[in-house]
Amino acid sequence: SNTKLVAMLSLGLLKRRWWLVLTAFALFRMWRSQYFQRVRATFKRDLMAALIMYRVKRLMQKRVPANQPVHEIWLERVREHPHKEAAIEVETGRTVTYQQLNQLMNTYANYFA
Repeated sequence: SNTKLVAMLSLGLLKRRWWLVLTAFALFRMWRSQYFQRVRATFKRDLMAALIMYRVKRLMQKRVPANQPVHEIWLERVREHPHKEAAIEVETGRTVTYQQLNQLMNTYANYFA
């Protein structure tokens, strides 16, 4: 009776160990993949972008019921922080201030007006 119990328990442990080994191997392969390396390299940037998008969404939810159009919110930001960085190009590292970005957007809008 004891030998049957030990045999059943050891068989169960072996099955669990195989799943553990298989899971560890899969995690190791995933960790070493180029895709996961890119995910690890850009994780901080992506997390910051998600937080910024959340803040913008929350801000818009506050402003839209107050009937404040998006362009007025933008112009308010330009007046408050004209020389603060508004955007950074990932590939080149070039930064654009709120004032510069506003001028670029006005140029673009006037082209189609």
